[in-house]
Amino acid sequence: MRSYSLFKSIVFACMTTVLLTFKVAAAQPDSLQTLSQYLDALAQNDKIIASVAIRQQGKLVYHHQGGFASVNDKIALNKDTKFQVGSITKVYTAVMIMQLVEAGKISLEQPLSDFLPQIKNAKKITIKQLLQHRSGLFNFTNEKRYVLYMEEPQSREQMLKIINSFDVVFEPDEKFEYSNTNYLLLGYIIEDIYQTSYAKVLQNQIVKPLKLSNTYYGDAIDPSQNEAMSYRYQGKWIEATRSDMSIPHAAGAIASTPADVTAFLYALFNDELISSASVELMLNDSAYGLGVMPYPIKGTLGYGHNGGIDGFLSSAIHFPKEQLTVAMTVSGINYSLEAFQMSVLDAAFGERVSIPKFEADTTVALSQLDLEQYAGLYKTEQLPLDINVFVQQGIIMAQATGQGAFPLTPKSNTKFVFEPAGIEMIFDVKQNTMILNQGGGQFTFQKQSE
Repeated sequence: MRSYSLFKSIVFACMTTVLLTFKVAAAQPDSLQTLSQYLDALAQNDKIIASVAIRQQGKLVYHHQGGFASVNDKIALNKDTKFQVGSITKVYTAVMIMQLVEAGKISLEQPLSDFLPQIKNAKKITIKQLLQHRSGLFNFTNEKRYVLYMEEPQSREQMLKIINSFDVVFEPDEKFEYSNTNYLLLGYIIEDIYQTSYAKVLQNQIVKPLKLSNTYYGDAIDPSQNEAMSYRYQGKWIEATRSDMSIPHAAGAIASTPADVTAFLYALFNDELISSASVELMLNDSAYGLGVMPYPIKGTLGYGHNGGIDGFLSSAIHFPKEQLTVAMTVSGINYSLEAFQMSVLDAAFGERVSIPKFEADTTVALSQLDLEQYAGLYKTEQLPLDINVFVQQGIIMAQATGQGAFPLTPKSNTKFVFEPAGIEMIFDVKQNTMILNQGGGQFTFQKQSE
């Protein structure tokens, strides 16, 4: 649900449209073979736990996975292992809304007040603005208290109370700002119109028509049912804290496989779920359409979404011109997310993938007391954001202003990294400073007195 972009920027943005430079060509056997070798090498060196699927013209031409569904039980991933796909759920939710539009049961210009009048600014906010993240409603997952209740079941009434406790961030349609709140509310609207649960609507409107055997509304994870656990790397794979799925709901609760996700995206863009006219409405020229993002690649254009929830990361893109669909799901990463995604897309477009050589792991073990000396709020004049550093369940975490928290891995007593985004933080307790290195930039933060 905390959606990681293909390239995580210094402001830890939730969504980014990135210009990639690949040759437009079909995936080739050689490129797919090197992709498998690449994924195996990452998994064998504790760099990633992941599964990848590629379709061409709707046919599944590639599926490979590396790592374990359960590290502790040594249960290996297989092609049917289900992952939490996080914010890719939003595409499914948007499709359900467009199906209701086609059925005449809702209008894109209809005000939120027709369904949830208690929400602030409900009379001004439209269904379309919710879909496009232009409502101005605060993203509830970015609030500090989120970690205090994320593991406990929450009723609709409780979630609406939480949402209404925040001030409006901006007036509707003033700008784009990614917010899980929008899609949670859309899920409640879907339930009200169908008079049944989101999970049942998902099954009836998408899963059954497409015969998706491995897609459903997620629940507590059970590796014995071929479901992947999620992990963070701290010298070894450690199980990640997990949200109760009543909280992400229509914004991020779906579990699936890369093969099923690619089947869904291919069906969507080939008019099997909604009309071509409705698909076109979803693909406007903004940074975020109606539930999908554009991904421009040299000479072509793809559409899809990415996701991140509780240690799971995912990405899915369909390229209409090439009829090429790519999905990847990750349940643990100790490597550059950008490098991994770039390599998968290289292979999908017919490029051979280079197999990296890995050095011995240099992660160090630090005590709770060691970690807590770095906790605090850090500010800098170089960037328009603050970073809060804190310790949660023995893991040191960092959270930038208005963004989700992420774990830091200690490489020495003072140096910590977050490999997926290429972030390095170096702390100096005596000077009360933290140096942040990312993407060639270096920024000095000062720890604030309590």
